[in-house]
Amino acid sequence: HLLQEMEYLMVPGKREKMIANGRLLVKTEFDNASIAQQVVDLYQSN
Repeated sequence: HLLQEMEYLMVPGKREKMIANGRLLVKTEFDNASIAQQVVDLYQSN
């Protein structure tokens, strides 16, 4: 199964796309986390 994934990553452009998607996901998660933190701070201050 891992071998299939490695072969899949060898396809030109696939690896870059996966990396870009991964970075986008991390950014989205970070944004969600910071928004959640702001909401928590807002409720705690009231």
